[in-house]
Amino acid sequence: METMKSMTQNSKRNIFIYNKNDELTTYVEFDLDGLMTGYYNLKDRVFTKANVFKFKEKNKIYTDINKTKTTFGEDCKLFHMFFDADDSYCRVIKRDSMRIELPVEISTIHSHNEDSIEAYTVNPSIIQSWLKKL
Repeated sequence: METMKSMTQNSKRNIFIYNKNDELTTYVEFDLDGLMTGYYNLKDRVFTKANVFKFKEKNKIYTDINKTKTTFGEDCKLFHMFFDADDSYCRVIKRDSMRIELPVEISTIHSHNEDSIEAYTVNPSIIQSWLKKL
């Protein structure tokens, strides 16, 4: 069962969710209006990241949502650090590392506005299993 701890950093709101081992599992960023701008979640070895960008063009406000889902091949953890009141850093690093070491990625999918896939990688073992079937 996850327990939730939340913290507000100056004018920007942030939510931190920790598991029972006191490991960060979810980090959410909000803008000054309370709208989500960033979402980072790590469950097992699957990392989900979403960034929401709003911009105005010809008096109309548009929203872009970039989402990434990455599967890692080794145990990892979510690492977060503030640079200043409105800027922070959130990444997935190797679980037992004392440095910011990136874990081995197995597959990644990038999407834009939930409608189009921007880029993806395929696990090499899947390709090998398909080739054996041919």
